[in-house]
Amino acid sequence: VLRGAGKHFSAGAAIGEGGHPRRPIFEICGLIDAAPKPTVAVVQGACIGGALALASCCDMIVASREASFSIPEVRLGFAPGPLIGFFARAMGYRTLRRYLLSGERFSAEEAHRIGLVHELCDASSIESVADNLIDALLLGAPGAAARAKHLLRKQTPTALSANDLRELQ
Repeated sequence: VLRGAGKHFSAGAAIGEGGHPRRPIFEICGLIDAAPKPTVAVVQGACIGGALALASCCDMIVASREASFSIPEVRLGFAPGPLIGFFARAMGYRTLRRYLLSGERFSAEEAHRIGLVHELCDASSIESVADNLIDALLLGAPGAAARAKHLLRKQTPTALSANDLRELQ
């Protein structure tokens, strides 16, 4: 389960502050995407840029109605190259074109409508909704879930390997 601490999932990276993460975000996304166990993002508040990429790599997203999403990189003067494949799989190509190129913020309701968010709920019930989803996932056999995820990645043409991601950097 991937979740933010506090009011927001993540308002995005501190662009231009000079700090360097221990691992590039595309590598972290690749690890989450390739995790053999089911992954769930629980999103409240803002989910911006690289944070949206992290959530997009999870198998499921639960979001509060108050959540908002954005891919603002083009407004900041760069394209989120290595992350685009993750966004495309989660949002679909046509929808991604709009939000990638405009950088506009969109609501949790819109995220649910486009299929990015699987479960939409009030903030007061987000934990119980997430717990119910996790309980459903725990009913599956771990080996079968890992194999199913592996087969799905193999059959998804837009899936990017860690090597593909490094080449895009």
